[in-house]
Amino acid sequence: MEKVLAKARKHTVQVHVAFTYSTMHLRSLIKFIEQFTSATVTGTLDGKVHAFTFEFRDPWKWILSLIQDKSLAPMNMWNSVRKYYCCSNHEERIYDEPNTADTWWNIDVSFFLP
Repeated sequence: MEKVLAKARKHTVQVHVAFTYSTMHLRSLIKFIEQFTSATVTGTLDGKVHAFTFEFRDPWKWILSLIQDKSLAPMNMWNSVRKYYCCSNHEERIYDEPNTADTWWNIDVSFFLP
């Protein structure tokens, strides 16, 4: 699998980002960590009670944090997209993100229909 992934990486654009921790980044990281909550779920299996403790973030708060993060604004996708692989006379539709599916496209197009 590693060999296949290494070959696939050769066909994509490689992006390397240098990142240094500033005071602002450390504050953001601390704020990110503080947003997690701990919970425990228990269940019975074969007469034994098993407990599983996990960390999680409130999904709604997480989505809002992504939307409000100005550094992510250029990467957010707010509209539907149709992607195609074309080679000679062959054309094949590509589905690789939720915004490339038909449902999102149909909703977007419905706003422009008379």
